[in-house]
Amino acid sequence: MGGRKLNVVQIGYGHLGRWHLQKIFNSEFTNNVFLVDQSVDALKKAKVEYPNLEISSDISTVVDKVDAAIIVSPTSTHFDFLNYFLSHDKHVFCEKPLTETYQQSIDIEKLYEKKKNLVVQVGHSERFHKIWQDLSRWHDFFAGAVTARLERAAEFKGRATDVDCVQDLMIHDIDLMLYLLKEIPCAVRSTGYKIRTTKWDYACSDFYFKSGKKCTVIASRNHVEEVRKLDVTGRLGHLQVDLLRRKLFVASGSETSPEKFVETIEYEARDHLAIEQDHFYKSIIFGEPSIITTNDGTRALKLIDAVIKSLESGKETEIY
Repeated sequence: MGGRKLNVVQIGYGHLGRWHLQKIFNSEFTNNVFLVDQSVDALKKAKVEYPNLEISSDISTVVDKVDAAIIVSPTSTHFDFLNYFLSHDKHVFCEKPLTETYQQSIDIEKLYEKKKNLVVQVGHSERFHKIWQDLSRWHDFFAGAVTARLERAAEFKGRATDVDCVQDLMIHDIDLMLYLLKEIPCAVRSTGYKIRTTKWDYACSDFYFKSGKKCTVIASRNHVEEVRKLDVTGRLGHLQVDLLRRKLFVASGSETSPEKFVETIEYEARDHLAIEQDHFYKSIIFGEPSIITTNDGTRALKLIDAVIKSLESGKETEIY
């Protein structure tokens, strides 16, 4: 199967869809490429850029021609498309969040249990920053009752307003929190504001862990500047990752040299979408495990569900 190439259909050609389609065409693991979108204008634009692309507004016309689907449509459509492709025995890569609601993700997991021969991968692309692979040197900074903070903010762009900023932005850092802290929180208290839309445009959530850890996650789509940052403070000192500038800063409590009170390390940029897509294709072709599973997607949505409940009630919400 090493020389096998895949026929792939992408669902959706919005802002992120344009980038995903580029990666599909550039991949060494793909053969024929299809695009399905309800917008005739979107299909025409894509066809101009990729003359060999096969386009359609109806997934039923292409489902039997493909091995796998890349879902990059609005969050509110994810469940229906996942259900459709899994029911037709197709491998699926679905952009985050896996579905619009936690209950929908549970339903998809139940369906997937019957389709274990298929690969389903969730698009939590923030895991693919090179810095996460390099953090083993500072592993102990995350141990014990540390205080962490993840912040993701941007100017209002008018995109993804069919969901709260919690599903659109905060979910990236909720997944990173689970990935880095290796622990599921037991409670969350959230505050937020509906500023430009009828949904939450700003949310600040304090997650509490049985180990004593605390992690504050902030998401805003109405900010004055773009921010993507991790801070961790504990008995060993302070560690910060600036994901925009691609820099790691470490202020170790054991450092005695004034010249080294803050150590700065730069790391190179990587094409996260290309990397995660290649993982998806390799999982299909070579039988490798999915790098980000439906279970990962469901765990993130379980916390999203708790955040929304806390936002709406104004109270702390337990996570079972």
